[in-house]
Amino acid sequence: MALDGLVGYELFRRFGTTIDYARREFVLAAPDRFEPPPGAQAIAFDLDDRVPIIDATLGGVPLRITIDTGSRSSLTLHSPFVRAHDLVARYAAAPESVTGWGVGGAVRGRVARLPTLRIGNQRIDGIAGELFTGDKGAFANPDIGGNLGSGVLRRFTVAFDYAARTMYLAPNADAAKADAFDRSGLWLLRDGDALRISDVVADSAAARAGLRVDDRVLAIGAAEVAQRTLAEWRRELRELPAGTKIAIAYRRGGQQGRADLVLADRIPAAAPGD
Repeated sequence: MALDGLVGYELFRRFGTTIDYARREFVLAAPDRFEPPPGAQAIAFDLDDRVPIIDATLGGVPLRITIDTGSRSSLTLHSPFVRAHDLVARYAAAPESVTGWGVGGAVRGRVARLPTLRIGNQRIDGIAGELFTGDKGAFANPDIGGNLGSGVLRRFTVAFDYAARTMYLAPNADAAKADAFDRSGLWLLRDGDALRISDVVADSAAARAGLRVDDRVLAIGAAEVAQRTLAEWRRELRELPAGTKIAIAYRRGGQQGRADLVLADRIPAAAPGD
């Protein structure tokens, strides 16, 4: 559940809320019964139109970030912050591609391995971050440096006390886990019993395999795509190691085809200078 919706805010402000990503639990507690997770650090937040905003640093550079539990991304940096610090060049960002999908359609940006993010005394290394470069939309807001999503938050048990405007972070077993990023170069959308390719990243594994936008993927490896959720396929395409060869069965127009997709890293394992 995202924290930026009116329903979410009206619900959350009446309770202490805890999201235990490791256990996949979401807990609401009456204010007089709310307790922070054991070992959690308290992080003060401000509210801007119902959205929590915290102070952090990225590679030693101060920035303010919104907290968005509804985003599956790790950290999306706003375009004014990206331009002000020349981050596309500094972090050798990958070619522009689709990085998300919203009500208005595709969101495009450039992906890079980011330096250390510090939130209070919590240190998060090697985030696979998205650098928004557009001029319109929420990610073009010059007053905010970035948007923190569940790709980072899932490393913690996260709790919110809206009355005290405090967020709590307690590291879980995934706190030091590497932040894997898609190795296929595909952006896939569910399309009935198939997955439709909505983007193929230039010079990616998918481009080298000859896959195209609007191809309908029918099977990945030995499994028909209908056997798993889109989230499960996306996880497999980012977590299987580089060099893994996967057979892709697809339909293009009225013709069926087959391609060998050899997964490849799109961004380095560490940020430049780390």
